[in-house]
Amino acid sequence: MPFNGTYDGDGKIISGLYINRSGQYYFALFGLVGSYGKNAAIKNLGVTNVNVTGLAWYVGGLVGFNQYSTIENCYSTGAVTGNDDVGGLVGGNWNSATITNSYSTCTVTGYQYVGGLAGSNNWWGEIENCYSRGNVTRTGSSETRFGGFVGYNLNYSTIDKCYSTGSVYYSGTTDPNDKGFVGQSNGGTFTNNFWDSEASNQSTGTGATGKTTAEMTNATTTNNIYLAAGWDFKGESTNGTVEIWNIGNGKNDGYPYLDWQYPEDDASLPVELTSFTAECRNGGVLLKWSTESEIENLGFLIEKQILDTGCWMEIAGYLNDAALEGHGSTTEAHEYQFTDNAVQPGVTYEYRLGDVDYNGKVTWHKKIEVKVKAEDVKIPVEFGLHKAYPNPFNPAVTLSYGLKEAGQTTLQVFNLRGQLVETLVSAYQLAGTYKFTWQPENLGAGVYIIRFQSGRQTNLQKVVFVK
Repeated sequence: MPFNGTYDGDGKIISGLYINRSGQYYFALFGLVGSYGKNAAIKNLGVTNVNVTGLAWYVGGLVGFNQYSTIENCYSTGAVTGNDDVGGLVGGNWNSATITNSYSTCTVTGYQYVGGLAGSNNWWGEIENCYSRGNVTRTGSSETRFGGFVGYNLNYSTIDKCYSTGSVYYSGTTDPNDKGFVGQSNGGTFTNNFWDSEASNQSTGTGATGKTTAEMTNATTTNNIYLAAGWDFKGESTNGTVEIWNIGNGKNDGYPYLDWQYPEDDASLPVELTSFTAECRNGGVLLKWSTESEIENLGFLIEKQILDTGCWMEIAGYLNDAALEGHGSTTEAHEYQFTDNAVQPGVTYEYRLGDVDYNGKVTWHKKIEVKVKAEDVKIPVEFGLHKAYPNPFNPAVTLSYGLKEAGQTTLQVFNLRGQLVETLVSAYQLAGTYKFTWQPENLGAGVYIIRFQSGRQTNLQKVVFVK
């Protein structure tokens, strides 16, 4: 009797499943799933350390034969052995059946139609966003429908955005080198699939592109094969926002894994920094950097210190300067710059750049250093606020000020009743010229007072916020 209901494992595991039986069909935790018009479903379930031996057709770790049904967010580990249509997760996936967001690491052994994830995918079967990492062994003497991922894909069936790393072995004879992904296809469709041409010892394969281990474990956005193929990774939005895949974080030997496996992991495809430079220009130090791509990037922080003092000081950040706001998740290149006017002649400074992700995590990039020459510096001759621009303003106003000497500095905003609205700067700052961009939030239109103070000196200026 087929299983025609819905089984939601709720992320739980069934461990140690043991089957050793001879018969005709269907050996697995669920032998037969689905019948015409029933639309059964199995989801959110792991079967681990399975030991399934069925001298029969349609043998798998989770499902023997899947038809008209859906398997989602499931996985299997252990060993599966059978005759025909043998797979680590599913023996046969037929008749408009679907396997999504699932994987298997089982070692699989069989006579024909044998694959790391599924033995066969037939009659409009669909497999999407899945992977297999177990080896496959042929016990017969002449069959060739064996593959690292699926043994046989035919009759309008599709495999999309999947990968495999396992190899295929032939018992008692020379091992093949052309079974990297699918053993044989007849009328099947493949898109955006990969197999590891090094780890699998398979130089060619049907239905996928062979890549080196380094390419398949590339956790950066530079030359990333998966992003280029349209895979939806956590944090990026170019290929979708469903958050299907993740990579890195010390998981799965560096290969991509499904986000539901470790949902607490950060999006590990980082801000890809292609350059970060510093040069003296127009009385300050001009910092310039560019990104190849960005993942969940709120913006940048800039810190500096006098060389080798160990006293890092934040001089700018995305919360205070709109020019330092990131571009979220993007695969496009972007350029940024910031000028530090608070520098002194004859001093060598170190600068470092950090990016902040959506969870507030800061990733610091390499340091750079620059020596400021006397002729490169213009120390302000007057203390005080420069003219705000634009004024009136909407949505933001640029406030700049000069310090003739170092001191504890504050830049604050008050309303006309003398109430403190916001403190923009409160820090010890060196002599120089500074710039700050203020963008009011949750404030009404009107006149505001900017109060600038350093030491015993104070300066005021009115700005008008219009809507």
